[in-house]
Amino acid sequence: LWAAPPAPWMRARWLRDSLQASREGKAPEPAEDRAGFRLSGEWRVTQLGELVACPFRFYAGPVMGLAPLQQPAEGIDPLDRGSALHRLLAAFVGGLREHAPHWPRGGAGAEGKAKEEEALPWLNEVVDAEIARHPKSVFWEVERLRWMGDEEAGTPGLLPVWLDLELERARAGWAFRVVEAGFQGLALGPIALKGRVDRVDRHPVEGLAVWDYKSGRAPSAGQVVERSEEPQLPAYLLALQRGLLNGLAAEKAPLQAGYIPLRKPGEVAVRPLRAGSQSVDWSQVLPRWVQAMEARM
Repeated sequence: LWAAPPAPWMRARWLRDSLQASREGKAPEPAEDRAGFRLSGEWRVTQLGELVACPFRFYAGPVMGLAPLQQPAEGIDPLDRGSALHRLLAAFVGGLREHAPHWPRGGAGAEGKAKEEEALPWLNEVVDAEIARHPKSVFWEVERLRWMGDEEAGTPGLLPVWLDLELERARAGWAFRVVEAGFQGLALGPIALKGRVDRVDRHPVEGLAVWDYKSGRAPSAGQVVERSEEPQLPAYLLALQRGLLNGLAAEKAPLQAGYIPLRKPGEVAVRPLRAGSQSVDWSQVLPRWVQAMEARM
């Protein structure tokens, strides 16, 4: 160990200092570590999520600044995959009005059908632009097939399935309102939260809907509502309710929220979070959630 310490061991300062002292023949200077994280002040929503999930993980991560040891692996890192998917969806929604001006209705006949389907070429363009951001590799080629499908193999893609569901919602009156909307200053007990909401939709009757894209497994209603283990949706709704989202003024309207799972084509869904057969009543849930978070902190 002392002759050739492995790289993970060299992350420990006591070992590095001891090695240096043995080579230089003098004791290392005493050093003091100070955590840069303030227990009061402003937190990211993800940091609150770490506290709720595991207090020690919160202490080791945000407070102490420790990072998990990266294990060598082939393929695309799940975080990179999720970030890429979020970027392309934001770009698609942001440019939809310009590139598919007839969305969601194209009219009757062949010409109307073509106008109705003009969103698909725009989706392909956005996907191509995202793939071009990454080094050429077989992994990203496969990822494009996973996103858009493989006609030769007859396998559906995640994003065309998602687009069909969004088209149905748009015909029912839902409209994209804002994407990647940031917020800060969301007071919660002794702290303030900041974060970014993937998307907010608006319906003239049903009100506002907050959406969180999930490239992995989406949390259940039990995790969000009953056990308060996943703070994203409640925090986003609270920020929306208090008028803190950039680009969206506060308004009194019914609220709903949900996850859009984008892991497998058969799992893609665009529907609000439900507790069993009932829709979540956020007017009842949010006050209880605030109390639970303050008690946790």
